[in-house]
Amino acid sequence: MKQNETGTHLVRLHFSPFRVQNFDLSSANFNVLANGFLLLRGDSEFAFVSAIEVFSAPKYFIIDDGARLVNGNGIKSYKNLTSQVPNYQNGGAAREIAPDNVYMTAREMNRDNSTLNGIFNVTWDFPEGSLGDPTLVRLHFCDIVSPALNQLYFNVYINDYSAYRDLDLSMLTVHVLSSPVYLDFVVDLDDSGVTRVSVGPSDLSTPFKIKAILNGAEIMRLVNPIGLHAKSKKRNTWILVLFIVGGFVICCLAAAEVLLMFKCRKKRAKPPRRVESAGWTPLRVYGGSSYSIMSEGTATMSPGRNGSLKLPFVDIQAATNNFDESLIIGMGGFGMVYKGCCEAMCPGVKAGSPGVPD
Repeated sequence: MKQNETGTHLVRLHFSPFRVQNFDLSSANFNVLANGFLLLRGDSEFAFVSAIEVFSAPKYFIIDDGARLVNGNGIKSYKNLTSQVPNYQNGGAAREIAPDNVYMTAREMNRDNSTLNGIFNVTWDFPEGSLGDPTLVRLHFCDIVSPALNQLYFNVYINDYSAYRDLDLSMLTVHVLSSPVYLDFVVDLDDSGVTRVSVGPSDLSTPFKIKAILNGAEIMRLVNPIGLHAKSKKRNTWILVLFIVGGFVICCLAAAEVLLMFKCRKKRAKPPRRVESAGWTPLRVYGGSSYSIMSEGTATMSPGRNGSLKLPFVDIQAATNNFDESLIIGMGGFGMVYKGCCEAMCPGVKAGSPGVPD
């Protein structure tokens, strides 16, 4: 039945048994459920209802404080009877973590405890796809099923591994019922590509309180910032290495080009330049000595007597590097013989000794 208003509603069921054909409705013994919650238990093969009423209850029809829990352990105050809003505590979960409807609903095992041997796990499989980054599993809990504290113990399993044994929500919530908490687990995805979450009974559970609950589950893929930073750093390192190697190669090519240009220039003929010689040279006619200035350049040869060549003295001096001793190739009757080069010719040049006539 659809209700237009939110809040607490009362459900009133009317039964008026009668006989019809071979059925005696007064002998009916059947289950009655509302929104999946067992209200009455029976085992007959048929059931009936005469009328159903559903109406909104007053705001304070049921109050949180004032009720008492009566059991074999005595009489205790029973709080949070309505459980309409989670009892948020400092240090626990908040509305920013998950909304109220997550914590005020739950999946519960063995809710009716119909069989003591019905011990099993409640399991959910979440497809994750291919292997990769680790997964953050966040499980939300809020004890909305226990009538008192320290009555709910259960185990939590992830991917069939024991993740939390003997979980007592009363301890995590500082002994407050209906107080939301959450637990985080980081797991690696296996070859199945599925993250499996299970809750099951604990060895601490009493035979009549074998329960386990789960209010909500979140599966989040972790994008590892450290790994991304390492990959980025490695990539940047390779870029830096390539940049350095490329710069070094460019510098080597530039240096080789400069050396090649320098070598080519060195091979070219040097332009004439004026040089001065401070050496004293003998005079052919008048004898004695005189300080002379010469210019380095192309020697001018003129024919002499008997087909010989006549060279100016300054050209001979330049050809022999001012009669450098390292160019001596022999000794004649009138003096030393030097090697001298002029216009692709390297004749021997004899220099007269002092006091010897030309």
